[in-house]
Amino acid sequence: MRRFTPPNSGTGTKDDLNRIRDTARLDQINWDFALLERIDMGDLSPQVISFNLADAINPASPNQNVTLKPGDIITVFSQKDMQVSSEKQVRVVRIQGEVKAPGIYQLRADDTLPDVIAKAGGTTRSAYIYGTVLSRVAVKEQQQKNLDQVIRNLQSQLANSTGDMVAGATTAQDLQRQQALAATNKANLAQKIEQLKVMNPNGRLALEMNPQDPQYPEIALEDGDEITIPRVPSSVGIYGAVYNESAMLFKDNLTVTDYLKNAGPTPTAETAWTFVYRADGSVRAPDLSGWFNTNSVMDDEIMPGDAIVVPERILRQTAWATFTQGLKDWTQIFFQLGLGAAAIQVLK
Repeated sequence: MRRFTPPNSGTGTKDDLNRIRDTARLDQINWDFALLERIDMGDLSPQVISFNLADAINPASPNQNVTLKPGDIITVFSQKDMQVSSEKQVRVVRIQGEVKAPGIYQLRADDTLPDVIAKAGGTTRSAYIYGTVLSRVAVKEQQQKNLDQVIRNLQSQLANSTGDMVAGATTAQDLQRQQALAATNKANLAQKIEQLKVMNPNGRLALEMNPQDPQYPEIALEDGDEITIPRVPSSVGIYGAVYNESAMLFKDNLTVTDYLKNAGPTPTAETAWTFVYRADGSVRAPDLSGWFNTNSVMDDEIMPGDAIVVPERILRQTAWATFTQGLKDWTQIFFQLGLGAAAIQVLK
């Protein structure tokens, strides 16, 4: 049996993390449970005897050492065959970026995010704590399922879109115009679907830290978690219905309103629905359900690495417009689909 010792230095690649996780589960024996199968020579009936493997080979507990007979079959399970308690699992995480000793580290059962950062020697002076990215395998898998379902729904709408568009035509000229419009909409939807197919969910968990005084939450870590601590970025993203859609230089004490003045909202901009995708993975969106609509983001101070998104007013109802309109607060895009800021250019 090979022994596994997680390294404490060197960044390690994503492939290294997956290889180490698989090797650990394969090689780590389940010492609490093993099976002995034998045939009763009296009536030839099969017998299955379970026993504690650790006790069976422990000289201090000879009574647990089952006497073997010819033909016996012993099955020793690994942690990959049968899940054991978290205290006995070999679990590893990868941490990279602005820490003093990036690498792949083994988790104790109760290790939290601050614990692992401490194992890596703590953050450097260049670390942007507020922008820390924590990605999780289980979250990414669920986000991928959600994205696959969205793509299937859009493909179904694509297959039925032409017939719906031309059903209301009353003249030959109307029919021709409707068919041309339907073809354009269908091509646009097909393009969006293909763009979604090549996107990869990020599995990111929003840490929801105070941007003015970011402190790592005491969140428990799981096997395969990846932690990336970036340097402080120098820009802020502006996306959506603005004339100057780009990254802008970050400046202290500027608000959403200040950046939008520089970017210039277009006539079709839904500025009331402007939201901020924060550098910590959270979304700050307006709540316009009340009488006075006071919960706006326009006065929010922007932090390095934040992204400001201005949705566009729906001018023509298409299958794609219906889809994006249903995601007007965009939290589903960032959390349920895990597409991050990269999705803004596709889904605008």
